[in-house]
Amino acid sequence: SPITNLTELVEHIAAGDMTLQVPVITQDEIGRLAVAFNAMTSQIRSLLSGLEIQVAARTREYERQAVQLQTAAQVARDASNLQNLEDLLNRTVNLIQDRFGFYHAGIFLLDDRGEYAILRAANSEGGKEMLRRDHRLKVGQTGIVGYVTSQGVPRITLDVDSDIAHFAHPLLPETRSEIALPLIVGNRIIGAIDVQSKESNAFDEGDITVLQVLADQLAVAIENSRLLAEVRQTVEELQTAYGSVTQESWQKWGRRANQTTGYRYRGAGIEPTREQSPETVLAIKQGQIITKLAQEPEMAESVLAIPIRLRNQTIGAINLRVEGRELPPEFINLVESVSKRLAVTLESARLYEETQRRAMQEQITSEIASRFRESLDIDTVLKTAVQEIGEKLSLHDVSIEIDVNSNSPSERES
Repeated sequence: SPITNLTELVEHIAAGDMTLQVPVITQDEIGRLAVAFNAMTSQIRSLLSGLEIQVAARTREYERQAVQLQTAAQVARDASNLQNLEDLLNRTVNLIQDRFGFYHAGIFLLDDRGEYAILRAANSEGGKEMLRRDHRLKVGQTGIVGYVTSQGVPRITLDVDSDIAHFAHPLLPETRSEIALPLIVGNRIIGAIDVQSKESNAFDEGDITVLQVLADQLAVAIENSRLLAEVRQTVEELQTAYGSVTQESWQKWGRRANQTTGYRYRGAGIEPTREQSPETVLAIKQGQIITKLAQEPEMAESVLAIPIRLRNQTIGAINLRVEGRELPPEFINLVESVSKRLAVTLESARLYEETQRRAMQEQITSEIASRFRESLDIDTVLKTAVQEIGEKLSLHDVSIEIDVNSNSPSERES
């Protein structure tokens, strides 16, 4: 019966088969019911189709945002792992291209005077050629990047043909839309990220938000890299300066009267060195290990000279003569370890000796000065001073003269 057929079709539709239509056989109430039911199922199909399209679009958008956030997170991880600035910049533009699929991504950094934004990294072929040409844009004047690095705010161009600020570079002929975001540290603008697409209307507010997060992370990483480079340079300069002071201090130590600068052990005893061997001279001069292996069987004695280095400066050398034609690596390593320990110990001894010497000088100075203060008579003070200086410093001829012949420094000079 018609009612039975209608009931069976409704049950199939309720089970999920929205493609079925109820046959309209009669024009009575059952026929009108069938027409109404068919119209309802058609509307439901349209609604479901629209919902499926919306869900698919939302899913694609969520996936796109997830990729963007993953890219920003990856930049943050790279920033903590990559200490070389160029590696970090190149990694970032490649990530933008790989994850987002944009036509071109470039990173600009301002020069020291803040006049030009200089391209430092790019992923496209045109961008790489621009790098080779030292591409730069005038801040505040040229292109969207010039605007962003001047104003410190993002700028988006959905159609480059309609934006007079867009700088059409011949090496990027397919650009149809562009977005630039500032790199800001504190209140300072240090550069910009420039992203270009082959499609018009390729960017939206979500892109601006995510790319700005990426730009902020990159700006902090760039600043940290700059500070790290400055610290390393400062440390190197201090090490060089401290090393120079250390070497100079040892040279002063060696120039003191009757100072023995080395000893030799020959089995029977210890004696002062009279002259440096050629290997020792070479080890000190080059700051490197010098080896000389025995060549003839009857003179099977090899020579090993290892520099004594302190703060990247060579202050001496250990010279060894070893029986045999070989100097095993483990033996050389052992002597090198001894050399490092010896350098530290020698420096400690020198500093202690220097401290004692200065303490003695201060004591002598105090003793002489205390004798000066025993009298307020000028003649007595002069006699006491000349006697004390001669006796305390073991000098046989000391004189002190007071200048009473001229009235002013200018007269003395004339």
